[in-house]
Amino acid sequence: MPLPVILHAYRVAGKFIWSAILAEAAGDEAATTALLRAGSELWLIIDNHSGSVTDAYRDAVAERAHSDSQTRNAMLDVLLRGDPGDGSRLWECAATLRLPHHGTFVVVAAQAPRPAAESIPQAEEALRTRDVQSAWRVELDAHVGVVVLTPRLGIDKLCAHLSDLTSGPVGLSEPYASLDQTPAALRQARLAYATATPGSRELVRYGQAPVAVLLASAPDAAATVAQAVLGPVLALPAVECEVLLGTLRAWFAEQGATSVAAAKLHVHRNTVRYRLRRLEDLTGRNLAQPTGIAELHLALEATRILRLEGAP
Repeated sequence: MPLPVILHAYRVAGKFIWSAILAEAAGDEAATTALLRAGSELWLIIDNHSGSVTDAYRDAVAERAHSDSQTRNAMLDVLLRGDPGDGSRLWECAATLRLPHHGTFVVVAAQAPRPAAESIPQAEEALRTRDVQSAWRVELDAHVGVVVLTPRLGIDKLCAHLSDLTSGPVGLSEPYASLDQTPAALRQARLAYATATPGSRELVRYGQAPVAVLLASAPDAAATVAQAVLGPVLALPAVECEVLLGTLRAWFAEQGATSVAAAKLHVHRNTVRYRLRRLEDLTGRNLAQPTGIAELHLALEATRILRLEGAP
C-alpha cells in the first residue's frame, strides 16, 4: 500500500481512539482534566508508530527495488548475452521486460559520462514519453538498451530522439527481427559506438560506417596500419602532427576539393596544397593515386578511432 495511505490510517485511528475516550470521560470533571494531561502522550505514541512504519516502509521499498533491479539485470543479461539453454528463458525474460517476442528491434550503446553511469537518465521513462518501448541497463563502459521499432517509429526517428537525449557518442546496430539475434546486435552497437569521435555527440549506425567498423573490430591491425602509413607524421610534435592530419581530414571531408577545404580551415588553398605535399613526402603515398588515397584514408581513420597523437 502507498505510504500516505498507511499514515492517513494512523491519523484516522488516533482521532477515533481520542473521540472514544472523550465520550467515556464526558460528565466526569476529574477524568476530563486527566485526559488533557494524557492527550500529548496519545499523540506521541501515534507519532512514534508513524515514524516506525515510515522507516520500515522505506527499508522494504529499498530492498524490493534492489531485488527488482537484480532480477531485471539478470533478465537483460539473458537477452543481451544469449540463452545457453533451449531458448525458453529468453521468451520469459522478454515477457517480464514487456518486450514483444518478434518485431523489429535495434540495440543502442551510448557512452556513459563516468563508469557504470547512465548516459540517458531514466532512459526507459524518457523514451516511453516519446512512445518508444525499450529496456536498458548500465554496464561498466556504456549504457545499453534494446529498443522496439514500429511503423510510426523508424530508425531515423529513433536517432533523432537519441540525439536529443544523449550528450556523448552513440552506436546503433542494424535492425533485426527476433530477440535471439540480440547478442550479435549488441556487438554491432558496441563496434559502431567505438568508431565515434571521442568527446563528440556523434551517432553512428553500424551499416553506415563499414570502414570505421572494420578498423574498430581489429584494433591491433588498425594500429599497425596507422603506424605503417602515418608513422613519420605521428612522430612529429603534437601540434604539427594535428595540423597535417586535420588538413588531410578536411580534404577527405570535402571530397578532395582543395579550395573548399581551405575555406573550411580558414587558410589559403596553397597552404593546403603545401601541407598535403608534406604529407606525401613524409608517408611516401601519392594522393593522386587510388592506392595512396585508400591507405591514407584507412590510416587516418585508425588514428581517430584509436586516439593516436603526435609526439609530446
